[in-house]
Amino acid sequence: MAEVIDPETKTHDTHVCQLLTIALQVAEHDRTQRLKGTITEGRTTAAIVDDRLSMCILERHANTYVIAAYNSHRYDGKIIYLPDLLNHAHAWILRYDSHHAKWSVEASNFETSNAEFFRLVQQLKRS
Repeated sequence: MAEVIDPETKTHDTHVCQLLTIALQVAEHDRTQRLKGTITEGRTTAAIVDDRLSMCILERHANTYVIAAYNSHRYDGKIIYLPDLLNHAHAWILRYDSHHAKWSVEASNFETSNAEFFRLVQQLKRS
């Protein structure tokens, strides 16, 4: 028996896939610019997707990135704290495999709880 997916769920899934595609592009741009030396360590990469949506790389460790898509107006000019941001954003932990030259999604805050996602980010910081 086939599972019926309501239009709202399908629209949300499509939107999340589009956000993930943009997140991967932002992470790849950051990675390549770091290799070229045009972005120095300690600098944060952010991208304004449109008049409402921004993307920001929040953490970076070796080939692992924590990146979030959030409403630009909610955080306009404010310092972004990850625990607060997770309540109002889509966030991913992305890992780049240089051997196979591809990105993978390690975790996302909409597949796990925000608390679990934050715990994974904290583990990443300690490693």
